[in-house]
Amino acid sequence: MRRSFLALLLILSLVCGGCHTTEAGGETEENQDAVGLPQQQPEEETETTVPGQKTAIALAYNPSDSLNPFQVTTEYNYYLLPLIYEGLFAIGPDFQLENVLCESYEVDGDQWTFYIKQGVLFHDGTEMQARDVVYSINQARKSTLFASRCANITSCTYSGRYTVRIRLGTPDSQLPRLLIIPVVPRNDGDEENPLGTGRFMVQSQDGTVTLLRNDSWHGGAVGVESIRLSALYQDSELSYVIGAGVIDGVCFEKPFATDTAIRGNFDVTTFSTSDFHHLGINKNSGLLSDPLVRQAISAALDRDLLVQKAFSGYGDGVSLPVSPELEQFEAEKKDPDALLKQAGYADTDGDGIYNDPEGNNLALELLVPEGSEMKIQAAEIVCQSLVGSGIQVTVRTLPQEDFQQALNRDDFDLYYGETILNDQFDISQMVQRGGSLCYGGASETLTQAITAWKSALLGEEEQAQQALYDAFQEEMPFVPMAFGRGCVVTGQGVMHQVVGANRNPCYNLHQWAG
Repeated sequence: MRRSFLALLLILSLVCGGCHTTEAGGETEENQDAVGLPQQQPEEETETTVPGQKTAIALAYNPSDSLNPFQVTTEYNYYLLPLIYEGLFAIGPDFQLENVLCESYEVDGDQWTFYIKQGVLFHDGTEMQARDVVYSINQARKSTLFASRCANITSCTYSGRYTVRIRLGTPDSQLPRLLIIPVVPRNDGDEENPLGTGRFMVQSQDGTVTLLRNDSWHGGAVGVESIRLSALYQDSELSYVIGAGVIDGVCFEKPFATDTAIRGNFDVTTFSTSDFHHLGINKNSGLLSDPLVRQAISAALDRDLLVQKAFSGYGDGVSLPVSPELEQFEAEKKDPDALLKQAGYADTDGDGIYNDPEGNNLALELLVPEGSEMKIQAAEIVCQSLVGSGIQVTVRTLPQEDFQQALNRDDFDLYYGETILNDQFDISQMVQRGGSLCYGGASETLTQAITAWKSALLGEEEQAQQALYDAFQEEMPFVPMAFGRGCVVTGQGVMHQVVGANRNPCYNLHQWAG
């Protein structure tokens, strides 16, 4: 039974109760009440479990899907890819760029040169070379999963055994953040289980698939010896399979997106994602054509309440369209009342809602697609936040098709938006004319700021990116609300500290045991 990513998101998005919760890379525990998780009575103490002793573990797997990185379609198997394959680069838990198969690189305008690491071996003992990298990138350009991140690549070639050259259609200072593309041997792209260079290699025998430790891994020691891949279907009881050790770890991309709670004794580690939730704004609408009003909406929003209630604590409130893990980028705090008064609004009738100079209430409508109780709850919290600052907002739910048609027609004031940003946190498609997610008017100012950021010289990218966010705060084409957090659920006290990363929940799985 092959399922789509969307269907699996609904299956995997289960809030786990009775859990110890740890942020990726940290040791802090969250109180159950703080994230709305169900209470559970303590059980009698049984035999003590020593973390890290279990070196043969089991993870969820969809046997109807492939482990070919260019053909995978389901979320279970997608999460397994970083265990088997590596790219030139990886994105760490803090969204910092990490060199993996790339030793160094140079850039000259739209021409990039990458020098790959020497002596890295595929699972069969053959050396990875530049031709394998080129082959893999060209395979990715044709694949559904990676095509979008390769769209700006016009050519990819190699020179000698360790040099790769990429030419772009337009300059992009952030290109390495897109080269998180699995590298396989040349001509292996159509194999069911291509070879990789990662921590584990695939063994398929008599219908059983196991990931075995790669003792030749260039990254160092791997504490986990083997991973048995176990089928986990929609009707499986996670509280049983995890508690009984049938599955030792399950990755949850959206633990906030369901009303169902799974009860049990688990360890839960959360990690930052690029799942971006925002308020879309119709900048062509009369009231919202004023950037001061748009800034006031952002300033009035209670993001802490939003994350606590609607996201059950599994989120990070943000005022900029970039992960708060990248702490170098900061938003300026503003007073919503001061902004509205500057825009010419005042509460002239004393009802607590601001009025325009003609006496009309500052009243807006927020569209939300049907089918997501979490988004509807979030929208109600938005209304609650804004009315406290004199901005009246009512929620209107629409069937998904009608919702999308309203956006296409620019027939809205505000809408609840969610999108997965790429590892660059590139908002081009949301603000550029003709962008696939650009509703309610494009922004020429931000389009130019993005171009300047992408064209920045090495060493000047951060300054250019901050300039983009400065322009964003002035224009406020949409209102950032939060990035969702994912989580990894493991048996209580079974593993060493678990660290997850965006699109790579098993980031440090090689350190879970040993």
